[in-house]
Parts: sequence; structure tokens; C-alpha cells
Amino acid sequence: MARADSEKGQITVFRLDPNGPKPFWTLDAYAPAMSVSDDCLNLVTSAVGDDFLFLGKSLPSSEAFTLYRLGKRVRSIVLSDIYSDLELITQKHQGQFWANRLAWTEGRISVHTVDGRRVLFDPVTGGKVE
Repeated sequence: MARADSEKGQITVFRLDPNGPKPFWTLDAYAPAMSVSDDCLNLVTSAVGDDFLFLGKSLPSSEAFTLYRLGKRVRSIVLSDIYSDLELITQKHQGQFWANRLAWTEGRISVHTVDGRRVLFDPVTGGKVE
């Protein structure tokens, strides 16, 4: 699990042990939307509120989410990493949020796209998993 502290501008990732949660690592950044991998080594943050990415209002270079490992930034994933032809997707899905779902699946981050695909990213390298 993780806790974001807006006053400190930090995210703390916790590991659970028999006595309860223990701080495992800290990231000097703040994001209200985040998800931790099952092993607590990786964290993904994504845009929320006014920063939501809607198709037709976002550029191919717009950041969709960022991967971190043990407190260090691995890579930011942009829309062009997910959609090879953002213009075509935008024509069909104008005004929709950039993805249907973002979740951890078998140790990887899984993006369920608006065009029905599933794109996997390796949290260690930030690269696409084919």
C-alpha cells in the first residue's frame, strides 16, 4: 500500500508484516492517483482531476502515467507509447478518457485501451512487453 502526503510532497510505500504496515521506501513526489505492485517494489502514478487526458484534447506527448521502482523514476509513458495512431483513435473515441483501465497484471502494468487492446509495460525498464 502507499500513502501520498500533499504537505510533504511525498509518497510512502509500505510493506505489511505481522505487526502492521512498515515504511519500505519514499518518493519525493506527490500524486493522488497511484497503485503499488504486489511486491511493493513498483509504483505507478497517473493524472487526475483537471489533468485527466481525454482523447481529442491531448497530444501524443501527453503523459499518461509514470512508473517508479524503489523510489526512483523509471519512465513516463506518453499517449504515443500506447496508441501508434492517436489521430485515428481520437476520431473514433473523441472525448473519452485515454484508457478504460490501468491495473497490475502478473507483475506488469496493464493498459486496457479504448480500442479494445491490452498493452503491457515492464515496471523495471518501462518498456512495452510484446
